[in-house]
Amino acid sequence: MSELGSTAGLEREIVALMPALRRFARTFERSPSDAEDLVQDAVVKALGNLHQFHEGTSMKSWLFTIIRNVYCSKYKINKRFVLCGDVEMVSGKQLMPSTQEWTLRASEVAKAISDLDAPKRQVLMMAIDGVSYENIAEACGCELGTIKSRIARARNSLMVSLGETTFSNAVTTA
Repeated sequence: MSELGSTAGLEREIVALMPALRRFARTFERSPSDAEDLVQDAVVKALGNLHQFHEGTSMKSWLFTIIRNVYCSKYKINKRFVLCGDVEMVSGKQLMPSTQEWTLRASEVAKAISDLDAPKRQVLMMAIDGVSYENIAEACGCELGTIKSRIARARNSLMVSLGETTFSNAVTTA
């Protein structure tokens, strides 16, 4: 049998199994539309991976496994991301100005950073942006040890101006 003929036969077998797939999906999803979405996602995945199906095995079992795996993947994703009906959360815009302490603390930190001398501020901001110490040293034309010292002095200056005594206190209160 040609490759095209076997693929067409497998596709016909999938179509014939659709009622069973829908019933199986209903064991995972209560809503008929959610169950139908689950079946559609699984069938799309199956059709895209027909080359992985081994002849002689049960197409029904293969498809049921795909449905279960698709459901489990979606469940894990949905568990991480909780949808919120709150307009403020959905829009990302604050309806009222925030009066929380952390916003005040952020202003204090921004002022403390702006009060640093230029070399310390420059290396600290580059480090905050995720630039490696080696790249910072190259950009500033300094030795790696000099950059490490500047960053350490900048952090210490921030701690002093923020009134913190230890680095862990500064991190947990900020």
